Amino acid sequence: MPSLPTSSNRLLSARVYNEAALIALLKAENQKAFEELYSRFAPTLLAKLMRIITDQQQAEDLLQDSFVNIWLNFHQYEPTKGRLFTWMWRIVRNNASTHLKLAGSSHERLEDFHLDELSSGTPTYNWVGIDIWIQSTLSPHQCQLIQLLYFQGYTHQEASDELGWPLGTVKTRAQQALKRLRSSERAVEIRHG
Repeated sequence: MPSLPTSSNRLLSARVYNEAALIALLKAENQKAFEELYSRFAPTLLAKLMRIITDQQQAEDLLQDSFVNIWLNFHQYEPTKGRLFTWMWRIVRNNASTHLKLAGSSHERLEDFHLDELSSGTPTYNWVGIDIWIQSTLSPHQCQLIQLLYFQGYTHQEASDELGWPLGTVKTRAQQALKRLRSSERAVEIRHG
C-alpha cells in the first residue's frame, strides 16, 4: 500500500481536503483515507440502514461488511457516474437486501423504502423499477430534477446551477414532484389494497 508524505497525512488528520482529494487517496489505497471515509460516512449510512434492518447489531455487522466491500472494490468507483455517498449507499443497501433474502425476511421494508428515501433529501441510487415509476408520474422537467437531486446526489444549489433555474424554482419544483410521487403511490395502494 503506498504511503503518503507527512504533509498529506496532516491534511488527512485535519479534514481540510475535499471529496476529490479523498477519492484520489482512496484510489491509491491509502489506509488513513479509508479510516477518514469510514468516520465521515458510517454514521449516516448506519442511520439509513437501520430503517431497513432494525436490529442494531445486525445493522452494524452489515455496515462493517459493506465497508470491506467498499474498500475491496473502490477501484470500480467512477466519480463521473455518481456521487461517492450514492455509490456507497448502493453497496450497503444491496447487502441489506441480500441479508433479508437469506434470512427469509419480508421485503416489505425494502419495497416501501423508495418513496421515503426520495423525500428524505438523501442521495439515492437508481433502483430497478423506480425510474420507470418516476418517468410515468412526473413531467420531463420534474424527472430531470429528481434524477439530479436524488439519483445523482446533487444539492439544490448544484441542480440550480446545472439546470440554469433559480434556486427557489428548484426547491419549489422538487417539492411539487415529491408531492406528486406521494399521491401516485397512494393511488397505487388504494387500487391494490
